[in-house]
Amino acid sequence: MGDVANRYANALFLAAGEINSAAVDRYGALLASFDDSLSKDAKAREFFLSPRVEKSRKKDFLADVFGVGDDRAMLNFLGLLIAKNRFSALSDIRTAYERLAREKRNAARAVIETAFPLTDEEIDRIAASFRRKLGVDSVEACVVVKPDLIGGIRVCVGSAVYDGTARSDLDRLYEKMTR
Repeated sequence: MGDVANRYANALFLAAGEINSAAVDRYGALLASFDDSLSKDAKAREFFLSPRVEKSRKKDFLADVFGVGDDRAMLNFLGLLIAKNRFSALSDIRTAYERLAREKRNAARAVIETAFPLTDEEIDRIAASFRRKLGVDSVEACVVVKPDLIGGIRVCVGSAVYDGTARSDLDRLYEKMTR
């Protein structure tokens, strides 16, 4: 589904960019909000994914939600997903769109895994360190607390993993001892 999601995300990103840079952020927020709503509401998700519901009913519903001026391109985009039976790719499209928006802003997304909650100051320090390391203007940090890490942090940026956890140190020590 990756190629499909990338194509659709790129199309929406280009459409938003033709309007203005604020539209890029607005469409990203609308896409995220709509995707989150579908994730939380099983009836809404079934409505949009069900082949038994007529496409015209789905489009009419969307027209009620997105039918106002500035959101016309978003309405057309979602209507296209319905017409092409690609609504099931919405979450993947969101992820691809967010990646495109980060690239445009020269930003990176870092998932910081830690055994204990971090203060805002600690998060800012880690983000600043990775901003310099990656050569980007900003780092969007997302913190995930995982007590099984024991101590230290693991930072995931894209497919790169920077592991400084006590758990990984213990695992390496165990491997050496069992050889």
